[in-house]
Amino acid sequence: MIDEHSKAIILKRTNYGEADRILSVITPNGRRSVIAKSSRKEKSKLAGSIELMCVDDFVVHYRKTDEMGILVSSRIIKFYKNLTTDYDKLSIAYNFLKLVDSATSSADAGDWFNVLNESFNCLDAGLDEVVVQIWFYLRFAALCGYELSLIYDINGNKLREDSNYYYDTINKGLCELVNGDITSDHIKFLRIMSSNNINIINKLKGFGLIKNECFYIARAHAGI
Repeated sequence: MIDEHSKAIILKRTNYGEADRILSVITPNGRRSVIAKSSRKEKSKLAGSIELMCVDDFVVHYRKTDEMGILVSSRIIKFYKNLTTDYDKLSIAYNFLKLVDSATSSADAGDWFNVLNESFNCLDAGLDEVVVQIWFYLRFAALCGYELSLIYDINGNKLREDSNYYYDTINKGLCELVNGDITSDHIKFLRIMSSNNINIINKLKGFGLIKNECFYIARAHAGI
């Protein structure tokens, strides 16, 4: 018998039986499916602490390592209140949850918990929603195994500052084009977004005119 104690973000809740819920969660150690017994009962101690848009402190009991865990206790340690009161932020956050749920349903290797947690933190704190989404989509693609190359184009040629490019949706990369709408400024911004902490990125100035175009590149590369 094993007890696992970890932070968790709930990706999805599914009603089960008369009063139980099955929770799909992401933790720093990967994805888990756990059952919250009697959590739909009015007096359940778990009911108020297994909400979406939270970081929870979970204790999960496993009778056998290959069985679904039983949620023993749960405590909310971070509630993203601003996500639940702003429709646009809530829609973005739900989309992040669905994407991580889908991506981790068969394989959960990678830093999914930290990427999701950092994205929620930044949305909740009022950081630019477009910037947060670009940051998330670039990391989503990387964790799924197809990081956007910002060094080479789809033909293996090194990207040049004096050339223009377009995003090739079939080959999932940049391709040189004389009249392409992706310039060295776009590439520079995407490189910064790919390699820096999002709080640092949000303080940068001078990229306001290109961030929307970079959003569509990142979103297309993530397959959204």
